[in-house]
Amino acid sequence: MIRFLCCSFFIVLFSLSLEASSLLRIVEIDIQENGKILLQFNKEVKKSHYRFFTLKDKNSTRNIYDFDAILTDGNITDQFDNGVLVRVAQNTPQKVRVVFSSQDTFQSDIQVDDKSVIISSLREEKRDTNQIVALFEHKERTQKPTETKNKAPTRKKSKKVVVLDAGHGGKDCGALGVAKICEKVIVLNLAKELQKELQKRGYSVFMTRSTDKFISLRERTEFANAKNADLFLSIHANAVDKSRSATLNGVETYFLSPARSKRAEDVAAAENKNDIEVMGHFSRQTVIGIISSQRLYASNRLAIDVQFGVLSALKKHYSVVDGGVREGPFWVLAGALMPSILLEIGYITHPKEGKLIHQNTYQKYLARGIADGIDGYFMKNF
Repeated sequence: MIRFLCCSFFIVLFSLSLEASSLLRIVEIDIQENGKILLQFNKEVKKSHYRFFTLKDKNSTRNIYDFDAILTDGNITDQFDNGVLVRVAQNTPQKVRVVFSSQDTFQSDIQVDDKSVIISSLREEKRDTNQIVALFEHKERTQKPTETKNKAPTRKKSKKVVVLDAGHGGKDCGALGVAKICEKVIVLNLAKELQKELQKRGYSVFMTRSTDKFISLRERTEFANAKNADLFLSIHANAVDKSRSATLNGVETYFLSPARSKRAEDVAAAENKNDIEVMGHFSRQTVIGIISSQRLYASNRLAIDVQFGVLSALKKHYSVVDGGVREGPFWVLAGALMPSILLEIGYITHPKEGKLIHQNTYQKYLARGIADGIDGYFMKNF
């Protein structure tokens, strides 16, 4: 009898060990900028590994994500800059629960990439979207309040309109990289490739420039607004000085917001430097402060989807660094009345990446990845 009980005990113990070893383990947790949390797992995360639900009462809203996983470290409680509280805890021996909660209305989104999971939150506020138009067109509206000739055209909702903005152009070379090719040339070639890819997928696509000419930042978003675009994508290539050129590379996607990091501030400064007129017209804080949080949230989601699409496409063929989704005060995005992002396709100054990003094959993969991200955005939001 004792022998039987011992055998039974070890069988149960062995079964529990096998079950525990088959579960996912969260090996790293990183509270990031913009109301995001990164969960790093020990193996690939699939849809079957997590569940999402929302609990609401008169005092708060809680968005809950349950993962079939084990925490390797202790529980975490923190609060994002947007006021949303996040908790990560071992809810049961086999379930990790991530809770986003706030007394104010907010939304959350989950993005899974192999072993990495990013959960994002953004609070909603009611603001007047038309205020930004008044800032950019104050003189025109004051002089001609009944002017309607620039009214956005109507269109069928089934065909989404995308405006592509190839950065720099004309007198503005942009950055000059290791291949001794101006940034303006590289991003224009990619924009043309992306235009073809999106048109094949049924989108109506317009370009702020299709030739080598200079366009002010203000004119670029005015063009997108006139086309009544569903989204605006500005394409650029990153650059740093020689002292850091060998160590910095990767794809980064930005949406409009005050910069929360020195890196984002530097990138924005580089892209803004050739359009002092707009910057002198009003302050950065004024513009960003009146843009509706609904559009900022949509831009954040678009940035996440495009970043994910690009990385997924490139990783199949190249080694690529995920520079992440970031926020920055990019003036080229400030006047857009639709979700808008700025994509830095890589570092033009990096010894290896700088030679890749102007190659036709690499740009084809980039274009497919961007298009996949745009597809993903529209599938989830329309």
